[in-house]
Amino acid sequence: MSNPWPLVGHERLFYGDPAKVEAKLVLVVPPFKIYYEGIQTKGIRIHPKLVDSLKAVLHEVMEYYQTQQAIDVNHVSNYSGSYAARPIRGSTKTSMHAYGAAIDFDAEHNQMTQSKTAGFFKAEHPLVKAFKVQGWFWGGDYKNRRDPMHFEALRYK
Repeated sequence: MSNPWPLVGHERLFYGDPAKVEAKLVLVVPPFKIYYEGIQTKGIRIHPKLVDSLKAVLHEVMEYYQTQQAIDVNHVSNYSGSYAARPIRGSTKTSMHAYGAAIDFDAEHNQMTQSKTAGFFKAEHPLVKAFKVQGWFWGGDYKNRRDPMHFEALRYK
């Protein structure tokens, strides 16, 4: 499958004006329970262009783990947010979260780091693999400041 997401620098052309994105967001309800700061939430608010892809990711993860208990043990139910009108941390550039095109999972165990091995999520984790199959970029693959909680629908090359 060719990667359908915009190349870095073309986010605005693909997703639209980030100041107008929030009104367009769609709620995607996962096939398992997710919790934001320990409280069960109904779903993930995402850009409409990403709905089918995100559903495919979540269904793939559910198919892999089969049970809510396995989802919980593997930190997939620890949802840490999606849409947020803000710049990239430490930058003035618009975050992919402001386009409704980024999702964070399990921030507690997947902090930003310089380490190549820190964080619960590794390249072989089923959630990471499912997002990559859909063409999403995983923050654990950033070269300098790694962000293993982060997934965004964006191409870097």
